[in-house]
Amino acid sequence: MEICGFSRSKQVRLAAAALALVLALTCFTTACQPTPEEEVVVNKGGDILDAVESQKPAATGGPGETAGGSGKKLGDRSFPGHYAYEAKSDNGLLSLVVDADVVLPASGRMPVAMMEAAGFPQEMAKAMVRYLFPDAQPLDNHYVMTKPEIEATILNYRLEIEKWRESDEEHAAEVIGRYEEYVAELEAQYDSAPEERPPATTTDGTYIVASDGSMRLDCGVDGRGHLFVGTGGGVEESSSVSFWNVSANFTLDGVPEVDENFVPGPEYEGKLSLPAADAVALAKGFLEACGRDDAVLTNIYIADDHGTGHYDDYYGPASLYAYYLFFTPTINGTPIGVHARHGASSNGEYDIPWYQECIEFIVGDGGILNINWNEPGRVTEVVSDDADIIPFEEAMRRFEANIFQTYGPWCSEAENDYEENIRLDIAVDRIQLGLIRVKQKDKPGQKKGIYLPAYLFYGAAIQSCTFKENGREYRSYMNVSSDLFTGPALVIAINAIDGSVIDILGSY
Repeated sequence: MEICGFSRSKQVRLAAAALALVLALTCFTTACQPTPEEEVVVNKGGDILDAVESQKPAATGGPGETAGGSGKKLGDRSFPGHYAYEAKSDNGLLSLVVDADVVLPASGRMPVAMMEAAGFPQEMAKAMVRYLFPDAQPLDNHYVMTKPEIEATILNYRLEIEKWRESDEEHAAEVIGRYEEYVAELEAQYDSAPEERPPATTTDGTYIVASDGSMRLDCGVDGRGHLFVGTGGGVEESSSVSFWNVSANFTLDGVPEVDENFVPGPEYEGKLSLPAADAVALAKGFLEACGRDDAVLTNIYIADDHGTGHYDDYYGPASLYAYYLFFTPTINGTPIGVHARHGASSNGEYDIPWYQECIEFIVGDGGILNINWNEPGRVTEVVSDDADIIPFEEAMRRFEANIFQTYGPWCSEAENDYEENIRLDIAVDRIQLGLIRVKQKDKPGQKKGIYLPAYLFYGAAIQSCTFKENGREYRSYMNVSSDLFTGPALVIAINAIDGSVIDILGSY
């Protein structure tokens, strides 16, 4: 079998297949899937709270823990240091290899907490500006439309409206309605808009508040970086921080993982001299300035700007090396699972896409080069300091029974001669006991959730396609150099309270 590239027509078909399979993940992963032996208890969202409540000590001898404890806490359970397992699906298109260390939280506890989306408060945004630009006042890059620009834009929108009025397209009325909304928004801005572009001003990080209540900060210093913070607005608006000081294509494909004690050796001469501990200190300094000293380091990689063609078709040699750092919040000392794949889906009653919180830094010899931080959360109530959890053996049984159910739809039979088989190879290298955020069952349309205990399976899912041409078999990797399961990625998560499968992207 050869590993190779292929013609553009095949690339288009396979890219479409890859997209369809990514979408299939959000459609086919369910919160609670039955095992062959027994049906998994359906405990999504608010139902989990009932289970946790029943674990609390009873005041008068009713249901609940005895004075001696339930014997089902993390500290009561036994865990191996390592777990291995291999299996293949019936059609041979999905393979699973588990060769994983089992990692327990240093806190020794598995809490349950109510939470909600927190956004980035005004004082936090100002703290970011002070930390990233300590000796320079950044320029406010907020774009203000002038009266002539508004007039020209309204004219273009009205021309589009007239075109759609003459159209017999099915969605014409919907498109016209949106254009009319845009026109109304611009007309509301017109009276206060300037005739000419105002001169650039500096900012201390004060937000610009939009008409929908969302707040934005867009500022920078030449040669020192550019900072964007967006928060607030409607429930479908994501809160995010983005800072960049270089234009580089850092990816996580094939990067080596190191620890905080790593010091670059001779092989990195002229590439990277900063010790990993110094890079971590810069990132921690930023988080502490933001008042988030609860966040802990989870992973360190050494990345470079080699480029893989995924973003810019650049395949040249690397010229910039840096540490790629991942942090995650903690609840009473127990880390929340970190997931490098930025994505979210909606499904049924859980109708708002909501990204899992992820905090990333890229730090090199030139300091902090990049920051990405999505959807911070805030604990509103700790429901249990240490919940009962299912035994390790039961969690592994649930994992083994459900992993093929979850990923089976990715490996359908080929529909033509070129795409003979699409296969998926899953490798799990770490099983971690930690927390994961799910949406509250009784809060549809709101960003309110629960941090609950889970068995978190980290690894990679590599998708590939085989096809035959002129009697020869070829194999092409479909998700190499993409955002699909790279870095610290959760392959699957098992609810540690009831054993159900948690939809990672759907967040339920």
